[in-house]
Parts: sequence; structure tokens; C-alpha cells
Amino acid sequence: MQFFRLRVLLGVLVLAPQVLTAQKMTLEWAEEARTKGWQSIEPIGQVDDRLYFLMSRSKAGLLEYTLLSYTTQLTDPQQKPVYVVRTGSAAVGGQETPSVFFSARTKKLHFVGNTVNPTTKAVRTLLNSFSFEGESLVKNKEIASFTYESGRAGQAGSNIVASFDSSLIALYLTVPSKRKEAEQLIVQVFTQDFEAPVWDRTVELPYASKDASLNNAVVDKDGNFYLLYEIKEAAEARAQGAAKYYKTIFAVTPSGDPFEYVVKLEGQEIESVGIGTDPTGNLLVSGFYGPKGASRNSSGLFSFTLNVQTREPGQRFEKLIPDLYAADIGNRKKYEYRLRKGFILGDDGTQLLLAEQYYYYVVTTYYPYGGSNSTYHYVYGPAAIVKLSGGQEVEWVRRVPKLQHTTDDGGVFSSYYGFLYQDNVVLVYNDDPDNLTVLEDARHNDLDQSRRMKQAAVMAAIVAPDGTLQKQLLQAYDPTLGVAIVPRLSQPINDTTHLVVARWRKDYRIGRLVVTE
Repeated sequence: MQFFRLRVLLGVLVLAPQVLTAQKMTLEWAEEARTKGWQSIEPIGQVDDRLYFLMSRSKAGLLEYTLLSYTTQLTDPQQKPVYVVRTGSAAVGGQETPSVFFSARTKKLHFVGNTVNPTTKAVRTLLNSFSFEGESLVKNKEIASFTYESGRAGQAGSNIVASFDSSLIALYLTVPSKRKEAEQLIVQVFTQDFEAPVWDRTVELPYASKDASLNNAVVDKDGNFYLLYEIKEAAEARAQGAAKYYKTIFAVTPSGDPFEYVVKLEGQEIESVGIGTDPTGNLLVSGFYGPKGASRNSSGLFSFTLNVQTREPGQRFEKLIPDLYAADIGNRKKYEYRLRKGFILGDDGTQLLLAEQYYYYVVTTYYPYGGSNSTYHYVYGPAAIVKLSGGQEVEWVRRVPKLQHTTDDGGVFSSYYGFLYQDNVVLVYNDDPDNLTVLEDARHNDLDQSRRMKQAAVMAAIVAPDGTLQKQLLQAYDPTLGVAIVPRLSQPINDTTHLVVARWRKDYRIGRLVVTE
């Protein structure tokens, strides 16, 4: 189950610049609560005077959800079961693992899932809504239904994405087909809290499923829906010098034919792209690229807007940025930059793009008398923050030195949680404590830091509006506390408070990051 897809968040933040000093951030931990045996804990947010987390676990074909809550001061832990669903085959009354959406406006938690009848090829979309105010669950409200002609709809999953202003919610799924056939895409757009359907369409994607990987989805305030795909280039084109992969944006609107906009750069490999909406409602596309070839080395940045009415790109920026890399970082051709998040500041189009160097590799050992063993390595290198002016000029590039190397864990403790506070970019992450004082790009070239990551501290990097960098130790390594945070599970409550989740072995720990004046 995944609550939130990793995506570019493009919001309008208009605040007076102010330098954030290191002494203004604290990390606080909650009272102990019973979290053993739960397989997942996800922050929900604040309802009235309590902070909520959703815990889930699967057992004997049943998926259970329970709310864990604290006061805003992280005291008085309470648990309340909210929803149980049987997953699996429709023949035994099961449904897919639901997507989850929380509405702060109406204080409701929604579970959306499909049931599929493989005989009639009918799919029903069911909504189960838990109300915090009434502490009640409205069960199995059918909000949509459709039939499919081919493919394996039983393997499809519903996904939810909200517009930036949360006025609209898009529910979408693809019906998996045979590898060489195109997939069906079903899009359903609702008002807040699934109160009323706005429009729905079923269309066919223009590429075979074996060649397409879905990266992200966005719905704008007018209900236009966009999917970002990575496509494997045809063999003929690759033989003539094309890059192995390219990006494409597939747009579905309330009326008119769907359209596709291909994102390619001549002679370059596009390595990471993010999409979001700008203040005018256009789609904003940003990403990194590098020279074509097997060894990726993204050193360029591009950005443009896409108008859904004209289907044409607007203002475009494309530039090589040597400052993305430091000369003394070894093995840099093995890294690629991945775009993590983006912000728009004010109405002039100034952007802050947050990225990160990433490297993944597998080491396989073959034994003399047969058999083998593979070790999966996840290496997350320095973060990079790029500030673009409204005129699409690079004002500054700030690299935040860090190195996170783990094995066989999917990189769950790596990367960072990033947010803005009064135009200061704040990154919160686990890292070797020795890197606390490293403020420049100079550092040793040591990729084998698995041991040090096991003793990582929780740190914060604060980048001011002028690009200057500070670092702060939020939590020193403590083997009894086990406070290695899971960055992807962090979530804002308001401008000054953020929920965090830490894990030590199989136990979870709940905390909050507070920025004080």
C-alpha cells in the first residue's frame, strides 16, 4: 500500500525572506505506544487537537487499518480500529488493496478500492469513509463502475491524486494487458470528498505495456489530468543514435481527444522529470538530462510549461550546469540526478528545484559448487538545490553534501524530507555524523558506508534564500532510542510542525519536527 506517490509539488508560496537559524528546530518524540506487529505506519495529519497516524497489517487475507493518535504535545496515545477489508480474489469477496485519501476540510478518511468480476469483466469502485467527528464508517458506497474488453483488470490498482487546491480528486487506474498490447486507462474526477462525479473517461494508451513505466500523475484545478511515463525507445531509433528511454506526457481532458506530448532532447538522455501546475494553471515540466549512453551523468537542467488548450510548450529553459557536480566526487558517471520536489515562489515564476544524486547497483557472488547470492546497493549522494529566476536564469546552485549507502533494504532510510520555511529550504535526513561539519563539496570518495549508516544521526540542512548553507544535529545516534527516520513518511501539519516516523529493527517511533520563532 502506498499513500503518497513520490511527485513534484508545485505550490504558490509568497513569504518575506528570512534566514532560519539552526537553534530554531527541535525533534520531539512521542510516548511509547504499541506499534509492534504493524507492518506500516503512515502520518495522516491533525484533526482538532490530536495528531493521527494510520497503521496497517495483513493477516489471513484480511487487511486491517487502525488509527493511532496523540495530543499535539505527543502525549496520551490512543488506538482505534477503523476498517477491515478482505483482499484477493473476487470469487471469495475480496477487493484490491485500497488507496487512501484524507480530507482535512471534512475530517474524513477515505478508502477507495475495486472489486473485479472476471466472468462479466465488470469493475466496481467502492468507497469506505471514516468520519472523525462521528467516529463512524460508511461502508461500500459504489462511486463508479465500468466494464473492460480485454486485459487483466484484477491486477489493476486504484490511485488517487488531488489538485493543488484540493478542490478536485482524480481516481485513475490502468487495466494491465498483454505485454505487447496497449493498456486501458480509466480516469474519474470527483469534487472534494468524492461528493459528486465531475467527469469520467476510458481511453487507450498509445503504447504497449511492456515499453511504458508510469512515473507520476497530476490533476489541475480545472480537472485536466496528466500522466508522466518513461518509454523505451524503439530498436530502430536506438540503432540510429536515439537515447534508450524518453519521457512522455499523456493528457486526458473533460472534453476533446486525449493527446500526448513527447519530451526528448537531441543527443541527450533525460534522466529525471517532475510535473506540476504553475499559478496560471499551465503544466510545469522540469527535469535533468545528460549525455546519451549507458553510464548516466546528468549535468543539465530543463524546464518548460505546457498549455492544455494549445497543446504547445511555452517558455522553455535548457542549460548545462557544471556546478551540479564537484570535481572530487569519484564515480560520478555512475550517478544520476533525480528531481525530488519543486516550489514556485511568488507570481514571477521563480522556482526552487530539489534534486539528489542516486546510484543503484547489484553485486552477485557465484559459488564454486553452484548457486549465487546477490546484494542490492542503494547509494543516495549529495542533494542539490537550484534556484531559477522568473526569467529562467540560474541564480545559484547549492549542493548539500551527504552520503547514504545501504544494502538490501530498498533505501528506506535514505534520501530526505524537504520543505520550505519562509523561503528557507530545509532538508531532514539520516547521515554519518562525521558529515555534520561538511558544508562544502570537498569530501572523501567512500561509497562503502553501510556500517556508518547503521549508526546514522538525524540531521537538518538549512539553505537560505541567498544559497548559504547551515547544518544542525537534530538527534545523535542512540542505540536505545533507534531514531533512524523514514524520510518518505514525513508530512507537514502546518507551517511550523511536521510529523516524522522513525524505525528501529521492526519497531516504530513517532515524532514531530518543530520550527519555532
